[in-house]
Amino acid sequence: MKFEGALLKRGFWLYVWEIKGDSSHHVYVGRTGDTSSPRAQSPFKRIGQHLDPSPNAKGNALGRQLRNAGVNHEECTFEMVAIGPIFPEQTSFAGHVPVRNQVAALERATADEL
Repeated sequence: MKFEGALLKRGFWLYVWEIKGDSSHHVYVGRTGDTSSPRAQSPFKRIGQHLDPSPNAKGNALGRQLRNAGVNHEECTFEMVAIGPIFPEQTSFAGHVPVRNQVAALERATADEL
């Protein structure tokens, strides 16, 4: 594994995963910036959360979607491109919400385009 240290920076990021299996090809678009708290993690932290196979895992939307599609993610290759931080992590939930909503709109538009 090789990555730039900037990938550890907290804030609002947009990221795109390309997941290739023997007979499958998937694209997943995501963002950092929690819905229910003023937190905005790094994309590096999201990598582990997305693929956490434990039954009590939270934030593992990518892993769940792959399993639902019948894809064994342990047999895939993953490539992620992350852009950001587009905005810094906010100090209050009131400041967090409008920024989160802007990044969520970018996430949706990117997913629709891809």
